[in-house]
Amino acid sequence: MIFNSLGSNFSFASAFRHLVRRGEQTSRSDLVQYLESRYNGTASLFYRGRGALARAIEMTGASHVGINAYTCYAVPQAVMAAGASPVYLDVAKDSHNYDLKVLSRSYKKQPKMSAVIAQNTFGISIDIEPIEKFCRDKGITLIEDLAHSVGMRYKDGREAGTVGDLVMLSFGRDKHIDAVSGGALIVRTDRLNDDLPAPHLDPELTKRLRDRIYPLLTWKVRKSYKYTVGRVLLRASLAIGLISRSAGGQVDRMTRMSAQVAAEVLLGFKNLDADISRRQKLLADVDYPPGSNMLRLPMKVSDRKLFLSSAKQNSYSLIDTWYDSPVYPSRYLEKSGYTASSCPNAETLSATLVNIPLHINIDTEQVSKLIEMASST
Repeated sequence: MIFNSLGSNFSFASAFRHLVRRGEQTSRSDLVQYLESRYNGTASLFYRGRGALARAIEMTGASHVGINAYTCYAVPQAVMAAGASPVYLDVAKDSHNYDLKVLSRSYKKQPKMSAVIAQNTFGISIDIEPIEKFCRDKGITLIEDLAHSVGMRYKDGREAGTVGDLVMLSFGRDKHIDAVSGGALIVRTDRLNDDLPAPHLDPELTKRLRDRIYPLLTWKVRKSYKYTVGRVLLRASLAIGLISRSAGGQVDRMTRMSAQVAAEVLLGFKNLDADISRRQKLLADVDYPPGSNMLRLPMKVSDRKLFLSSAKQNSYSLIDTWYDSPVYPSRYLEKSGYTASSCPNAETLSATLVNIPLHINIDTEQVSKLIEMASST
C-alpha cells in the first residue's frame, strides 16, 4: 500500500539509521553554520517549525499577519501563539498562493497588517518580486515559509529563503528534508527585535524516543496495512500517542532541535539536489512551474470521493489530502480565526483537490497511473 504520508519518505534502511543515529556534539553548530551560509542570515534551531514561525512573528511585533488562506493549522496557530491575528489572503484563481492583487486589497482592508508570510504551497513558487516590492514600500516584514519549498527557486532565479527578512524551515514529517521533527529560523535583517530568548531546552526523552521510532514503526504499518495487523497497529499507535495526528501539537519556542535531528537535517541538505532531480524525473511529463521543488503534485478532480475510492482499490491510500479545508485539518477550522466564505477561491480549491505523492517509495509508473486516474475522475 502506498500512502501520501505515514513515514513514506523513509525506506527500511533510512528508518533504521534514524533509530540508531547518534548526533555529534558539533551537529547543531554545524547545521547553524550551514544554514547561515546558505541563507545569509543568523540561524537558530527549534524542536518544530511552528515554534520557529511563532518566534519570527514575535520578532516583528506585528499585531496582524497576512497568511495564505489555503494552509495548515500550524501557520495560524503560530501567529496566534505570538499574540497576533491572522489575516487570511485568498489564493488567486487557478493558483495555490495569493498574488499582489489579493495582498494589496487585503492591506487596504486591514492596514495594521505589518507582516506577511509567503508559503510557496506544495513547492510551487509565489510570484515573489511584486510581493517583495510591495512589502518594502509599505514597511511590511516579509517572512518566507520554506515548509514546502526548500531548494525551490523563484522565477527570477533566486532560491527560496534568500529574499525575505525572516525565513522559517520545517524538517518535520513528510517534508522534503524529513527528520520527523525540527525547525529553523533565519534572521536576514537587523531591524527586528533580537532580545527574545533563544531555544535552549532539550526535547523531553519521551518525544525523542517517539521521533526516533516513528519511521520504523510506520514502515511496519505500511508493509502490513493490507493485512489486519497493519491496520490494528496503526490504530493502536494513534491511541497511545506513538503516532500523532496530522498538524497536532503545541507551539514551543523554548525547546531546541536535538543533535540527532541536526545530523539528519545536515544529511538531508547533502542529498537535496539528488532528491530534487528524482522528483523532476517523476514529473517529466507534467507541466509545472520551472524552479519548483514539488512536495506533492496537486490535481483538481470533479469527484474526490470517487478518486480516493478508486485509488484505494489500486493499493493507494491518499486520504491525507493537503488541504481539504481552507485551514487543514478541518477539525481545527473553528480555532483558526478563519471566517467562512471570506476566501471563496481557497474554499473551492479545498473541495476539489487531491495530492499525488512524490516521496521515495513511489516510482514514475505509479505516479503516471495516479495522474491518469485523477485526470479521468
